[in-house]
Amino acid sequence: MTLDRRRVVKSLTKKGFHEENGKKHILFFYRLDGKETGVFTKVSRGTKYKTLGLGLVKEMAQQCRLSTEQFRSLVRCPLSKEGYRGLIRARIDEEGGPVSHD
Repeated sequence: MTLDRRRVVKSLTKKGFHEENGKKHILFFYRLDGKETGVFTKVSRGTKYKTLGLGLVKEMAQQCRLSTEQFRSLVRCPLSKEGYRGLIRARIDEEGGPVSHD
């Protein structure tokens, strides 16, 4: 299943990701309580990426430390900003520090 790039960008910023403009990509970093978490993803500015295919959606989900379905929920809004914050906080607590970039 594909996702619209504009919807993904809007949802990530609405859910607390901080946006940075790069030359070829829009970068998104997630901070928790003002601290870096190591959670990030990016979206291409290229015109051929107006719709994100399953491969890119899976990659972005992994970068955001979510399953593909959880990422879709994050974009479509059933997973709230507070719900995502709780998932990331639990992940950090489990791992004992910032989320790694595995």
